[in-house]
Amino acid sequence: MAQTRINANVIDDTSDKFFANEDYPNDYDVPDKMTITPYLNSYVGFYTDDTASLSENMTKAGIENEVAFQADFANEIRNTPNKTQQLIYICGKEYLSDFGDLSKYYLDEMDLSGAIRLKNLKLGSDLPDYYNNFFSPEKKIVFDKEKGYPLLQSLNFSRLNKFNGNLSFLNKSEKLKELRALGSSITGV
Repeated sequence: MAQTRINANVIDDTSDKFFANEDYPNDYDVPDKMTITPYLNSYVGFYTDDTASLSENMTKAGIENEVAFQADFANEIRNTPNKTQQLIYICGKEYLSDFGDLSKYYLDEMDLSGAIRLKNLKLGSDLPDYYNNFFSPEKKIVFDKEKGYPLLQSLNFSRLNKFNGNLSFLNKSEKLKELRALGSSITGV
């Protein structure tokens, strides 16, 4: 499983702002679902705390599947100021090719070791007012440096303001076509 921690409505550290009367969602809000693409035909899903959110039908390889958060968790994301450190487990990371747009979850922890079939990874965003001050090398960000990501085609690290690490985990990404790192402080590839 890919383990990650998300943050919502954190005024100083993310571009997701909490406003009680705001129309939900806007371009910077944490969504109430995840879009997951399997590498092989499979069911896709994730867990928040002890509650599972799973696809109702088998998803064909390479096809995006939106899996909604449970209603109580979705309401917490919409209505709780400074919701931080929400743990999410994404099932079967070694059989997924895309986790969707993870930038909108304002990650501060992610374990991607063993996710060797990843084709796309979007941790940052090119939106002009987007920022995420949580994502940094000091946090628990685990990439698979040994196996690498041989199928990876697209990687976005844009506007991860405090990420000043090295992308040496890309050394086996022979199919990489796009690397976006606007506004980041990446020290090397």
